Amino acid sequence: MRYFRRQQVEESLVFAQTSAAFARRFHFGVWSDGELEDLLSSIGVSIFSHLADRPASGGRSGCKILYVATHLDAIGGHGEILRLWLKLLSGTQNVEQYLLPTVRVTPAFLAKIEGAGCALLTIGGETLTQKIESFVRHCLDVQPSHIVLFTDPDDVVAITAVGALKAHLAPRVMLCDHADLAVCLGRRITDVLVEFSPAQVFVSRTLRQYAGSLAVVPLTTDLADGGLSTPDPREAGASTSSLSIASPWKIVPDGSWDYFAAIRTILERHPTHRHVLLTQSADAITGALRHWPKRLLERLIVAYDVTGLAPYYRRADFLIETFPFSGGQVRVEAMAFGLPMIFVRNPHLSLMIAHSGIDTIAGSYPFIADSNDDVVDHADALITHPDLRRHCGRLLSAMFRQGFPPELVRSKLEALLKGASSCEDPGRASEMAETEHVDEEYLLSRDLDRAQCPSPFLSVGRDMMRTGKVRVGVLFDCLRHLMPEDWLWAWKRLARRVAGV
Repeated sequence: MRYFRRQQVEESLVFAQTSAAFARRFHFGVWSDGELEDLLSSIGVSIFSHLADRPASGGRSGCKILYVATHLDAIGGHGEILRLWLKLLSGTQNVEQYLLPTVRVTPAFLAKIEGAGCALLTIGGETLTQKIESFVRHCLDVQPSHIVLFTDPDDVVAITAVGALKAHLAPRVMLCDHADLAVCLGRRITDVLVEFSPAQVFVSRTLRQYAGSLAVVPLTTDLADGGLSTPDPREAGASTSSLSIASPWKIVPDGSWDYFAAIRTILERHPTHRHVLLTQSADAITGALRHWPKRLLERLIVAYDVTGLAPYYRRADFLIETFPFSGGQVRVEAMAFGLPMIFVRNPHLSLMIAHSGIDTIAGSYPFIADSNDDVVDHADALITHPDLRRHCGRLLSAMFRQGFPPELVRSKLEALLKGASSCEDPGRASEMAETEHVDEEYLLSRDLDRAQCPSPFLSVGRDMMRTGKVRVGVLFDCLRHLMPEDWLWAWKRLARRVAGV
């Protein structure tokens, strides 16, 4: 607030962004920050009041949806959900769709949404202030009736701009909660918080203390439109293949769970089995596989940055969820293909089994792993018993058709556009509050293990030096607040770079 009171708007935004990014990266039990949102609201009003020749708000015709996202890539569940929403609403009468990325959108993602009838808007400016001004001008031109936020939890440009526009345009703001277990900004500007499962309702109601309107829109997929999983007919003992899909950070060992150790044991026990991992390149993966024998590496296929997942789902015999963390979109896609799965239940995050809204799975599905040994034992059963694979595949396919089909999601989205906002089955969220939990100390320890930077002040200084946009006052303040361990971390990192490690 000190910078803002001095009318140093850009400096205020830099520190706000860094604070939010740090709280998102390291889980210190902070689920939301009303003070930071108040600061961004004040900044937004200030920027809006100084915009020259801003048009007066006028009437709107039809339904204009502005989707706002921070980063969009063809890889990962975040962009896939947005792609599906664009597609599902593309044929709706009197609906116009616009997309505004605040940081980056890849050509691969744009290729995926080609034909969805969505107009791409490009944000301009070098500084955060200039980007907010560009954002506001786009909105004043489009006059959206709905703003749908697919933003990162620390996107201060989007939160500030939308806050400034609320009073002027009165759009209905829907925030798609993809923050999972991280801090989330945007609570103050949100009219409807959109969750993907009752587990997320539990987090928002109980941990983030969100008391506003809330709607549940389940995940879905259209990847299986061309047919279900059809691996070659195999009998017990014949060659089989398993599949995993996840970002690298989800498979970093935590002292109990060890993804690559479990996969290695499976490959050692079954000489004709092979495993496919679709992920992004990371040093942690290279290090984990460094001492694997060649005979096993020949049956472990690691593919990076794959955008076309359907062929992999169709060729696999079963899917092994990643651990200690798993992903919701992968679950739903595997279900759509009728692909049997080994679900993973991390006791530190007991609600994550319901991450995709598959809340009844524990009572009706035989392959839920509570340890590395469980993963291996379940894989043994699925590899050696084709009849089990077929039975579980049919069960999961039926669950998808009942609870996650695209037409169900389309109907819920259309209801939201018409003004609906209700938490489905609120009793389920209340029940979870009594039985489920999140181990915040566990989350913090995992975040620190993956730490890229130990201090928010060091993060600000590093980013400025990397981009070349040095603001002397901000840099001096950052240096002044550094602790001895920050300097030690920086020197160690420099030494590793010099040594080429």
